[in-house]
Amino acid sequence: MYSPHIVILEARNHLKLADLLYQSSAQALEVKGLAFSRVTIPTVLELPTALRIIIEGTKGDGENHSADWRKPDGYIVLGSFIKSDMPHNQVAYGEVLRALQDLSYYYALPVGFGMVVAENSESAFNYAEIGRTAAQTCLALIELKSQFGLPPSAILAP
Repeated sequence: MYSPHIVILEARNHLKLADLLYQSSAQALEVKGLAFSRVTIPTVLELPTALRIIIEGTKGDGENHSADWRKPDGYIVLGSFIKSDMPHNQVAYGEVLRALQDLSYYYALPVGFGMVVAENSESAFNYAEIGRTAAQTCLALIELKSQFGLPPSAILAP
């Protein structure tokens, strides 16, 4: 039986929250015995670029990446926008989410989004379990691909 490999891509601009988001995602995958890799970047604005680098770097049959890196079947993207940190965070969130959605749609990738938007750091911690939901969404999309006969790690483009 095939076991999918998931990449958890996380922005670490709010370290404690990032740790909680990661833990909830990782636990959801570990319960199912699934393999995953963790990729971190410092801030949330670079998530779309980082996701694209991973996609492009793993598109082929191993010629672009190290032998110890398994081609991903799905992605979980984690990050947080705290409105009290910067007044323009709502605009930034929209731009980041749009770019991530575009990549997900364009390549037909199973992506679960665990993006927290909160008024302040204190309220953001109420949403730490969104990482689990992102993992469940990613796995549901992998299953959907399978139901329609697409290889799990297939990267499709129109």
